[in-house]
Amino acid sequence: MKAQRATWWAVASLLVTVAHVDAVEETQVSTADDLCPSWANPCVISIPVTVDSPGDLDFGLRDVMVTQGGRLRAERAAILCGTFWIEGPDARIGIIIPDTDAYASFSITARRGCSLSESTPCLDDAACASSGLGTCSIGDGTISLNAKIDGERNLGPDVELRAAGDIVVGNSITINGTGLEGSAGNLTLHSFTGNVLMAGTIKIKPAPPRGKPQNGGSYVGYAGELTVVAENDVEVSAAVDMSDASCCSAMNFDAGRDLRIRHNLSRNGLSEADEGEGGPAHMYTGRDLIVEPHGPTDDETFITANGGNMLFHSDNYSYWEAGRGGYTKIHTRGAFLVERKAQFHSDSPRDDCADGLPYGGNFYIDADDGFFIDGPITSRATGCGGRGGYVYLDSYGDGTIGPHGVVDVSATRAGRVILDASGNLDVIGTIDTRGDTYTYSYGYGDPSFSGNGGWVRLEGDDLTVSGDVLLGGVEGGSSFAADACRIRATSTARIDNRCPEVYCEEEWGEEVFYAGQSMIAEPGSRIVAEAGSSAKIYYGDPNRPPVLGGTFEPAPALVYKSGLGNKYRCPPCGDGEIAEGETCDDWNVTDGDGCSATCVNEHCIAETPGYPANPLCDDAGDCTNDRCDPLAGVCVHEPACADAFACTEEACVDGACSVTAVDALCDDDDQCTTDLCNTATGCVHSGLVGVACDDNDLCTQTSACEDTAGCVAADPRSALSGRMSITTRATATDDVLVAKLEVPASEVVVPVTESGVGVRLVDGGGRVLIDTYLPGALFSGRPAPQFDYRFD
Repeated sequence: MKAQRATWWAVASLLVTVAHVDAVEETQVSTADDLCPSWANPCVISIPVTVDSPGDLDFGLRDVMVTQGGRLRAERAAILCGTFWIEGPDARIGIIIPDTDAYASFSITARRGCSLSESTPCLDDAACASSGLGTCSIGDGTISLNAKIDGERNLGPDVELRAAGDIVVGNSITINGTGLEGSAGNLTLHSFTGNVLMAGTIKIKPAPPRGKPQNGGSYVGYAGELTVVAENDVEVSAAVDMSDASCCSAMNFDAGRDLRIRHNLSRNGLSEADEGEGGPAHMYTGRDLIVEPHGPTDDETFITANGGNMLFHSDNYSYWEAGRGGYTKIHTRGAFLVERKAQFHSDSPRDDCADGLPYGGNFYIDADDGFFIDGPITSRATGCGGRGGYVYLDSYGDGTIGPHGVVDVSATRAGRVILDASGNLDVIGTIDTRGDTYTYSYGYGDPSFSGNGGWVRLEGDDLTVSGDVLLGGVEGGSSFAADACRIRATSTARIDNRCPEVYCEEEWGEEVFYAGQSMIAEPGSRIVAEAGSSAKIYYGDPNRPPVLGGTFEPAPALVYKSGLGNKYRCPPCGDGEIAEGETCDDWNVTDGDGCSATCVNEHCIAETPGYPANPLCDDAGDCTNDRCDPLAGVCVHEPACADAFACTEEACVDGACSVTAVDALCDDDDQCTTDLCNTATGCVHSGLVGVACDDNDLCTQTSACEDTAGCVAADPRSALSGRMSITTRATATDDVLVAKLEVPASEVVVPVTESGVGVRLVDGGGRVLIDTYLPGALFSGRPAPQFDYRFD
């Protein structure tokens, strides 16, 4: 925008040539050739000229320059040319529309030529393309005004400036009505392919009132209309004053790209007028609408459409009629930005009662890419019976009421505020829908109070309130609703729906919260209303009930409502938690930051050719389980052939899983079972019957398997014959046991030096005291025939 502005001013600066000339007699003309010969380009006007009405001066595509000493005076005239510019500034240079009672109009149309027919005039490419003449690109086709257009007359004229290129208004344009009931004129600035820079003041005002209206009559003229259209940008750098009409001075702005407002726009209704209503405004932009302070010290910028009020007189009495604030309609395909010290007002001021109720104006604002309000938007109506206006801010992106932002619709009967963001909504500043208390008395008894609170609704994906939402009234409280996926009231938040006076006729209010996923009121937050008010919190996630750490009075009813998250735009993606079906979640739904708009890890997407037609991380093989690791952020291919059975051996053969059973891996060391491996169920163990086995008992001879009992011996071996003696003695360090056993040689099949001896000592209660084995290699003694062995 700054670069473009510099370009405009560069054009304007080349045209500034100030020189004093002596006054000369005006020349009357009817055609372009009366001013300049047909070959002159540019046509330079350096003397005062009067254009006969109706005067159509067609210069073709020649440029027209009004220099020092030049002036155009015309009641009805149309100039057609290439580039048009006026050097100045000087009181004797410019365009004058004379003061008569006849209808007056003046227009300038600056054109270009078609690229395939340079002599064919055009305002845009469509004019050339329709005739097959290429594009509208030959010449500048600009209008630059550095001198005044003075159309102050009985009836304001219609002035129209149309240009293929830029329009630069560097000096004032005045098209006021001055006569009895003289209406204001209409001004149109239309750049078909360029920009409009409004750097000179513009006044479009009707005649002021004459005397005092009687019985509802009015001597105030009708309002005028301003229309500004640009294919690219529109910038307002000087004041536009359309105030003091009885009703409805209209402003219309249509910018293909940005609209930047850097100075005051006023369309206030006139006090002491018949209706005294503020006028409407329509503003449309293809990108952003920016309202910012102006001047070297950042003076405040006001956009006002306030209503006035009128004192009427009749034969018997006088009465006040209250005017209404005008309405404002804004639609941006980009963002709507109101910076600090920038203000919108559509109020209806009146300090006492009026027969006609004062109404604040309405604001309807659609901003596709979000809004940021850091200055006040007010639609108030003071005085008894006043009704606040309606402020509706809607956005497909994020919305913010900044730290200095205020949305105020307070009145005796407060208005409504709806802030609806399809993205996140932050309320840092103030929303005021309080019912202003009005005290009145009929001369006896106690005074009466009136004042009704308004209505607030806040909607967004994530709603954060850290500022003030002020509601409540004497006769009735306000209705407050918050509707979001996640609601958070920070430690500085205040939602106050209490009666503002000690005395309240009705103590009530309503507060409803719809939290699709979660609601948190941090310690220090205050959500308060009168005791008779109702408060409910509906929440859509049973695993995350509201967490209320601040002051909440009265205590709300908590109600779980299934499906609330789906109804109120709460997809899990973007909530910072990895839910089922997600592989990442970075608190947004934006592509290109590593986590896609659908919460899929973009590294895994890059590893998956053909995604999303092919499943994420698919390696086209049947032998792996493919997934995206949410922590590592890479594809993982786990073997798909592995099963839960230790007795199987798996392999991937020709892209398919092959499983082999290995019975040996099922051995349970039980002689009385068969051990088999089943590929479907794992190891299977079946009991054997009648098969010989070893029960590992020296006191038995033969053993066999039984189905449930295991290895069982039916023939206990008899005790050996012979003698055994056992003696014990205690020593200072150990207890010594000496056992002597004499066995006939015929009963010893294997020498003890080979077999060893098992020793088990059991007491009378069956408790095993010693259970050990003495290896044969550790025995000493004499072999046969003595068979005398010793183990020490």
